[in-house]
Amino acid sequence: MEEGGLLLSWKEKHWPQDVCDWLQKERLASVPTLNIIDSTAAFAVLGCGLFISFAVLVAEFFARAKLMANIVHAIRYSFTTLA
Repeated sequence: MEEGGLLLSWKEKHWPQDVCDWLQKERLASVPTLNIIDSTAAFAVLGCGLFISFAVLVAEFFARAKLMANIVHAIRYSFTTLA
């Protein structure tokens, strides 16, 4: 249907010609430009997410180090009680 041109002929017959033109011009005229101030909140959320993820990473590192120290201590204690 597309290659035969049937859709194009239906569009030319039944599609309103002037409605889309003025809507598009009106929408383009009312669109404000964006600047860096408009996207500040997005950067703030991104920064908070990075900070929280880094803090969790550091906390997991210290928790794992403490767990490993407890395991090493338990192993040394078990060997000293056997001797």
